Amino acid sequence: TEAVERLRSLDDEWRLARVLNHLGGIEEDLGNFEQAEELLRESLRITESQGDVHELAVVGQNLAYLLTLAGRLDEAGELARGLVPTVVALGSPTLTMAFSNTVMNLLIRRGDPVRAAELFGAEEAMGERLEIPNPYREEELAEALELVGDTLTREDWERHRRTGRTERVEELLGRVSL
Repeated sequence: TEAVERLRSLDDEWRLARVLNHLGGIEEDLGNFEQAEELLRESLRITESQGDVHELAVVGQNLAYLLTLAGRLDEAGELARGLVPTVVALGSPTLTMAFSNTVMNLLIRRGDPVRAAELFGAEEAMGERLEIPNPYREEELAEALELVGDTLTREDWERHRRTGRTERVEELLGRVSL
C-alpha cells in the first residue's frame, strides 16, 4: 500500500498498475475478494490505457481467477473467453500455463471435470516439454481433485489427464466452452 501511495504521487502509471495487480493477488490470498477486485480492476484500467497487451492479459487472467474463486462463474467465463485469443497469440508459456489453470478451475466449478482434467494434463506436459517447473503442481492437483469430488472417479481423472498430455494447451483452450 505504501508503494501504491508513492507511485500515485510520482504519476508512474505503468508501475502503479503492476503494484495494484500484485496487491490484488495478496488481497485475494487473504480472502478479501472485494478489495482484490477493486485493485485488479484499477490495474486493468491503467494497463488498458498504457496499451501493454501482455500485461493486460496477465491482469485479466488474474481477475478471471478471482471471479472464479468468488463464484461469479458467468463473469469469469466471459472474461476468460475474451482472453483466449490474446493469450494464445502472445505465445508466452508462463502466461498460457497460468491462464490454463484459471480455465481449469472455471471448468471444474461449471461441472466439466473431463475438460479440466485434459487441460491439467496438457499444461503439465507443456511445462515438462519446455522445462518450466511448476512448484504448485501438487497443490493445484489436490485443489482440482477436491473440487471434482465424486463427480469423476480418480481413475477417470487420470485417464483424461493422460489424454490431455497428448494435446496442446493452446488447442484445448480454443475448444473449451466457457
